[in-house]
Amino acid sequence: MSHVKIKKLKYPLWLNIVFLILTVVVPIGLFIYEGCCSKSSSFRITFLGVITLVIVWIFMNKFIFKNYKIKLLTKQQALEHDYSIDNGNPEKIRYLWSANEKLLYLFNIIDIIVFGGLGALAAIGISNRLMEIKGVILIMASVYVVAYTMKFIFLMSGKEVDDEGDY
Repeated sequence: MSHVKIKKLKYPLWLNIVFLILTVVVPIGLFIYEGCCSKSSSFRITFLGVITLVIVWIFMNKFIFKNYKIKLLTKQQALEHDYSIDNGNPEKIRYLWSANEKLLYLFNIIDIIVFGGLGALAAIGISNRLMEIKGVILIMASVYVVAYTMKFIFLMSGKEVDDEGDY
């Protein structure tokens, strides 16, 4: 069996990198910087701890749990399909589906706790004036405008997008 290369239309690599930096790296970096520049040392320590937890959780999801979660979702779909066409023992399917759903739910709960905790901490920092965000918001808005303007100009230039993403 031969391997057939499927062509995909893509933006050029340089555009994707610059866009990612402007829309993800810069805003997150500014947010972390502002949290680390807080006047309160207890807030800074808590903020750094929560940021570290978020980063660790993101990497664990991306590199450790990714394949496991894909297997769980695939199994979930197969169980739902078998149940819908009345294939197999409905009691066993319901039991396996429930066990699978509990594991998927656990991942969702951890996501909510980790990211919600960061959001709550940021809200506390902003409301107690422990984080100065007025200038950060202006800078974030500016980099988003630059990123999307750059992408718009590229699209309007008429350059063709190819499957290699090279220019």
